[in-house]
Amino acid sequence: NRLAYNNNKILIIHIEQCNENININSCQLNDYLKRFLFISTNSTFIKSTNENHRCLLECSFELFNSENFHQILFHRPIHLDLSILFTNGTSLIIPRTHVSLYDCERMALNCTSCLQLDPSFSCIWCNNMCMFKNQTTITNKLICPNSQECLSPIIETIEPLLLPMNGGTLVTIKGNHFDLFNLSIYLADIPCHLIEEESSNNKIVCQSGDAGTIPRTGFVLLKFGLNGPQISSRQIISYINPTINMIEPLIGIESGGTLLTIQGENLTLGNSHISISISNRPCQLLSLSRIKIQCETTLFSPLMLNQQQPIKLVFDRQTKISAEKFFTIVPNPILYSFDKYHQFQSFMSGGHQLIIDGDNFDTIQNIRLEFKRIIFVSSLFHNRTHLVFLTPSIQELHLNNEHDYQHEIEIIIHLDHFNKTSSLIYMNDPLIYELEPMLQTYTNELIIRGVNLTAIG
Repeated sequence: NRLAYNNNKILIIHIEQCNENININSCQLNDYLKRFLFISTNSTFIKSTNENHRCLLECSFELFNSENFHQILFHRPIHLDLSILFTNGTSLIIPRTHVSLYDCERMALNCTSCLQLDPSFSCIWCNNMCMFKNQTTITNKLICPNSQECLSPIIETIEPLLLPMNGGTLVTIKGNHFDLFNLSIYLADIPCHLIEEESSNNKIVCQSGDAGTIPRTGFVLLKFGLNGPQISSRQIISYINPTINMIEPLIGIESGGTLLTIQGENLTLGNSHISISISNRPCQLLSLSRIKIQCETTLFSPLMLNQQQPIKLVFDRQTKISAEKFFTIVPNPILYSFDKYHQFQSFMSGGHQLIIDGDNFDTIQNIRLEFKRIIFVSSLFHNRTHLVFLTPSIQELHLNNEHDYQHEIEIIIHLDHFNKTSSLIYMNDPLIYELEPMLQTYTNELIIRGVNLTAIG
């Protein structure tokens, strides 16, 4: 026996071996956990008048709001125990009654799933909810004499339309009247896994599947259950592979900091979730467009020095692309006489050339000299073995020059991610005495007199 919630029902019970002394108070229905209880509104006991001693019990139930029933969540029928309460206070559970209670509204949250329920449940879609066909009001008037048809689902937008070959992309389909019950999604004939917690009646989110190795193009297909509607999109969706045309530079130092530029096509396909690595070391993504990616290398292991390392790109966590070119990691630059024990010199007015000797400067992209953590100066000149910088004035460094003393500050050379610290001493500016008018015989010398003229070599 199936009982529909919000409905009246009469259960007929045949009792064997009954006698005239049986007095029944009521019938009861409850689940085995005794979370709720339905008590019959009327119990009619028809005693036997013949010799077979069989009696008939009719129990009328009003299966409306019961205490605690609304707190129970279920999406399929609940099996109930049927018991008889006698007037003497005793009760008897009737075995093998096979009574189950169901609620159309709870078994189907939307139109399509409602109409796909087993016809024996007699559920219909009406007043924007799933309900029992014969459900009535208090005055026994049918709430919904006629079943209503489901509104046709509509696809409005799809993002993204370009997907990496091996899937993993979250595709968002927006529209109206979507029914998530038993929904199947296909992108160019490739199944897409529904993400229920992010989907609703006007938005479907699914994760694209693996399309293999052959690019394909097609439509988005939504199948709403076995017997529900099936719709296709107007938009075309494609599985393709991104292409890499050029990578530069293909060499960088051990400490990292090299700006890697990758040029190609369709680099923003999918969710634009991309990771770049050189061997097993990540390259930090800085910018991304359809035709260009830029990333910055990180610290490499010394074991990777002077070896060609593969460059790999992963799109939406699943599609892996390997570049044809390899990246070579070289040792950090060598700096001569640039450390905490060495001191450079400059006049307070600045403009003095600092010449830094070393090797392997030609592999560096970003060369800067930092003064007192305030000013960063680019090189005036550089080649493989020499760097030349101009010193700023102490006014630019916000130092006091009213007193006659030396200023020592920290300077840091930045070569991509490799850096080293030294110091710079500011000396008083030279004082040049005014030249007096005089007659001088022709010679190759001009004598200039002053103070502090040779303080800096």
